[in-house]
Amino acid sequence: MKIWQRFTLLMVVVVSIICLSEYFLLQSARDALKKQIGRQTLQMGRKTLNGVLSQLNSALDQIRAFSNALRLQSITKLSNAAFENRSDLKAYIHRVDRDWIKGLQTPEIDSVLQNELSTAFRKYIEYYQTRYGYPVFSELFATNRFGMVIGASPRTSDFMQADEEWFRSTVSSKSGWLDAVEFDESSGAFALNANLRIEEANGELLGVLRVGINLKGIEAMINSSRIHSTYKSIGVTLVNHRGDVLFDSSRQSFVETANAAHALSFGANIASREPVDRTIRGQSGFLEYERGGIRYLSAYVPSPADLAPEGVRWGLVVDIELNEVFASVTELEKGFLITMLVSLLIIAVMGVPLLFSIIRPLHNLRDASAELAEGRLQDNVDIDRKDEIGELARSFKAMAERIFDQKRYLEQRVEERTRELSLAKEAAETASQAKSSFLARMSHELRTPLNAILGFSQIMIMNSKNSLTDTQQKNLERIYCSGNHLLDLINEVLDLSRIESGTLRLVLEKVELIPMVENVISLSQSLADQKNISIRFNHNQGRDVFVMADSLRLKQITMNLIANAIKYNKPGGLVEIFVEERENETVCLSFHDTGRGIPQEKQDRLFQPFERLGDDPDSEEGTGIGLAISRQLVEMMGGRIGAESVYGEGSCFFIELPRVAGGQS
Repeated sequence: MKIWQRFTLLMVVVVSIICLSEYFLLQSARDALKKQIGRQTLQMGRKTLNGVLSQLNSALDQIRAFSNALRLQSITKLSNAAFENRSDLKAYIHRVDRDWIKGLQTPEIDSVLQNELSTAFRKYIEYYQTRYGYPVFSELFATNRFGMVIGASPRTSDFMQADEEWFRSTVSSKSGWLDAVEFDESSGAFALNANLRIEEANGELLGVLRVGINLKGIEAMINSSRIHSTYKSIGVTLVNHRGDVLFDSSRQSFVETANAAHALSFGANIASREPVDRTIRGQSGFLEYERGGIRYLSAYVPSPADLAPEGVRWGLVVDIELNEVFASVTELEKGFLITMLVSLLIIAVMGVPLLFSIIRPLHNLRDASAELAEGRLQDNVDIDRKDEIGELARSFKAMAERIFDQKRYLEQRVEERTRELSLAKEAAETASQAKSSFLARMSHELRTPLNAILGFSQIMIMNSKNSLTDTQQKNLERIYCSGNHLLDLINEVLDLSRIESGTLRLVLEKVELIPMVENVISLSQSLADQKNISIRFNHNQGRDVFVMADSLRLKQITMNLIANAIKYNKPGGLVEIFVEERENETVCLSFHDTGRGIPQEKQDRLFQPFERLGDDPDSEEGTGIGLAISRQLVEMMGGRIGAESVYGEGSCFFIELPRVAGGQS
């Protein structure tokens, strides 16, 4: 990679690190801001919902105080007493309820609608309407324990209320019951009906007081929390325990009038929204979620049990668009992007000239080094610079001059050494020719008379058993054995010489291993018997094992290894031979003896020529080149030879050769 590329890569890495750092910082800022605003929004939602419930409780407390002031207990007691023993009670209720529904004015109906209780109810409603400018209470009426209306303002739809669900729920409640929010036709607004038990001190039911509470005050409180928020996209939604919308401030409307927009917003079920679902389950907190392709930060809080009246299980959800939440972070991102672009422009304007001021002299040095590599010396290197590049250029020029001086000196020395090596080569070739001539002459001059000696000594042994004394007979056998030994030594030396000179040729063919080993064992049995050594051949009976080798040389190697195992064994010892077929398509032939073994420090010289490593090297016949020849032959056949020995326990020599199938040639 070139310098300008590295410089560019460095700039990219630096800019990338800065961008990643800023990215993670901005992400941390986003998370911190989201948590902070989420906590603030949750606190605002909790405060708003508590205020709503407090206002609702305040209205209920006002009704209770009003009820006590009117002595409703006494009034309902009198009404209950008047109807308890009346024999025609059912007929009376049926007649009055029928006329009530028809809107008739009968003495019985006038006694209810024109009594002091109905007048007090009407004045109470008018007082609060005058005080707050809107009907705080849309209706007020009371019933006795039978469910008959004993006072109302305005006139109710029915006279008999005992069969209404709200009446039954209030009777079975502890202190009262609040209905669901609904549209009240009498007031033209959405209201919440509160039903309070009128009871004795011991809890005995005397009657029920029903109050229609206008929710305009709750609207004002929720809208106030939205208006005072700094976020334009904030939406506050009040839901009941089923997830139905009671109020959605994002629509800028509430339950004042019965127009279509309000009807659409009121009662819509949004329980599928995650924050609403969590509110229904009584959870509070804040989260981030998507709705209509827009992501919101939402805080949700359920009504607390200690503030909510019986029957009220509301929840408040506050949504703010994330884009507005992260507006300040977005401005930071824009500023960061502009800063990065300006920084890159400054780097480009200042860095490019600096880069070229470094690259140009380095290019000159590169060209000069290329010329120097081709054997030419250039003088265009700028050595007048006062910086590090100038020092490098001066050092390079001095180095180049020394290299040229050394080059001339080395050329002179190489020429001298070439002449010396040429003379040495001629001398080596002459010596090699002399060696080859000597070995050829040795092969003829030594083996021919030696074969004659062996032949004559063998004839004399066969034909002179009765004419020679025992001493003469032993001397003659000694002559024959020594001649054979000398012939073996000559053959081994000649084999080693031919291997080293590369004139020995092998004939690789498929060799059946087990019969060959058995043949060598039979030939070595007489030597083993002389030393009282047992030979055991372990192999898989009935299985043919074939290897790729030169049959004559493999037999020579096997005979050498068996002879060594016998010669260097202890009296009465054992030689074990194993044949093992391995997974790597080779066959291992191993020879184990029970001799003294070979010391660890001598094992690395086992296969060196003329090395005899026993405790007494002269105790056994041999030249020390048998293992060296065996190693060379095994490697020429594509195999491997090795040894493992534990001093005092014995040795194991093994050869590995390529395995071939029985039908493969």
